Amino acid sequence: MDGFAFIQIDRERALLIDHIGACERIVKTPLPRAYSINIRRFIVFFLLTLPFSLLHLLDNDWLVPFITMLVAAPLLALDQIGVELQNPFSTSNLSHLPLDDISAGIERNLLAALQMKQADAIAAVRNTGLPRFSGHRWLVERPANRASQNATRNQFKAGATLADSVGKF
Repeated sequence: MDGFAFIQIDRERALLIDHIGACERIVKTPLPRAYSINIRRFIVFFLLTLPFSLLHLLDNDWLVPFITMLVAAPLLALDQIGVELQNPFSTSNLSHLPLDDISAGIERNLLAALQMKQADAIAAVRNTGLPRFSGHRWLVERPANRASQNATRNQFKAGATLADSVGKF
């Protein structure tokens, strides 16, 4: 790996660590209980007094429950959204962030990139005809034509070393 690629990878690693730290701060800093209790008290007080104020404004009394429900639904939904946003990484919430799926996708992409890079390196070694190491032994790619094969075989019969044969390729 060259120096520029190493610097880029190190920069990305540092950014990833910063983002992980920010996520941990989000999780560990919930909304204080007093705020959530006061917000809910205000919503309940507003929704309980709304029908009484609507009785004086509307001519039809049967519209009051419907209008109260139309006002209550978004307010209670916003309160529930606030509760769920206090812990966005919890899997018990319906709107949690799918971090496991995102991580699995990143892992698949990295493994595919590494396999593709490894396959390219193997193909490059095979195309050069240089010996390559496979587990516990060195493999030498044989030349394509018969005369070159015989010359290579004769070199090894004559006692040529692996370094000698590599130097001649």
